[in-house]
Amino acid sequence: MKTSSVLSILVLLLSVLLQELKVNAQDEDRCLVICTADWNPVCGSNGKTYPNKCELDGENRCLRPNGPLVTIAHEGPCSPTTEANK
Repeated sequence: MKTSSVLSILVLLLSVLLQELKVNAQDEDRCLVICTADWNPVCGSNGKTYPNKCELDGENRCLRPNGPLVTIAHEGPCSPTTEANK
């Protein structure tokens, strides 16, 4: 009886651990963003200049999966006063 209880607990713990590893792997896949090094700056709605649209999209995908999303305020870098205010 005691051996079967210990075995049941070990199986339960292993199941929980494997589920956690699966969730972590899914998060890492979602955040794999590969962008070129092209310099086509865009100003985000958060006042931050991104090197290109891909980098802005990558931040939305990885750092803001549940919002609020950063949109492109305009093409080109943000003004220094815009970045300082954010």
